[in-house]
Amino acid sequence: EHEKRESQFDKYTDMKQALESEWSEKVSMLRVQLEERQERLEQEREAHSDQLHSAIEQVRKEQQTTEEGRSALALHIVQLNSDLESTRARCTKMLTTINRAVEYEYPHRDC
Repeated sequence: EHEKRESQFDKYTDMKQALESEWSEKVSMLRVQLEERQERLEQEREAHSDQLHSAIEQVRKEQQTTEEGRSALALHIVQLNSDLESTRARCTKMLTTINRAVEYEYPHRDC
């Protein structure tokens, strides 16, 4: 009876050790998988972060180009307005001169 119990105890002890060993192996394997996943996620995060920074930089460059274009356009509009005013003044002066000449040459003519 005692030997039978000892044999059964040894059998349970062996089963317990086998289960603990198997469990320890599975835990180790899961830890390795977890570390691999964490590493992959970190790499993906870094890649996405790099892409985001690149996109942000591209948008900044495009904004700067747009602002530079707007500034150049605004300066061009100012220059055109100045040219227009100058041309208008010259034309007004020429018309005044022409009107005076016509009045002088044809004093009784209605213009």
